[in-house]
Amino acid sequence: MNQTDKANFAKLLTGLAELHNKKLSEQQFDIYWHALKHYEYKDVMQSLNRLIIDPDVGQFMPKPADVVRTIEGDSETRALVAWSKVMRAIREIGAWESVIFDDAKIHSVIMDMGGWIELCRKTTRELDFLLREFEKRYRSYQYRKNENCPAKLIGKTEQINGYQQCDAIIQPKYIGMQTARIALNKIV
Repeated sequence: MNQTDKANFAKLLTGLAELHNKKLSEQQFDIYWHALKHYEYKDVMQSLNRLIIDPDVGQFMPKPADVVRTIEGDSETRALVAWSKVMRAIREIGAWESVIFDDAKIHSVIMDMGGWIELCRKTTRELDFLLREFEKRYRSYQYRKNENCPAKLIGKTEQINGYQQCDAIIQPKYIGMQTARIALNKIV
């Protein structure tokens, strides 16, 4: 959301508070705004609309965490979505190509697990067992700074060319939305 959405967001939140017989203080509004401002207004509005009619939680005033969970899914769901991207990249791209995922946490988790090349060497059976390890590691990155995250995961071709100090520029494969390409352009 941006500043122009703030008035509409205030109306939406005030109406929601009235629906639940609550008064929304300025401090409460600021908490909601700061927690949700990095989402699109349309996504926040749709999330709140879903929460209002949800028979399990609709009788309570939604917290910012409820809105985030509705937009992004819970931490387990996000970890499974991330694992799906990794498995697709292993199948479709493999160890020879360098990759950039649209989710930087994936890079950190894969590095923690030995790196892209090592992960691609695993058998299907080994990968099935690694799902839970990936999920636990991914969930742990949800709430901590990810300062040592590599910009990309190096594949065999780039690794070999790097050792030979080849001048050829090898473009990594992008996994996920175009934001991965934008992120790389900012880093490079």
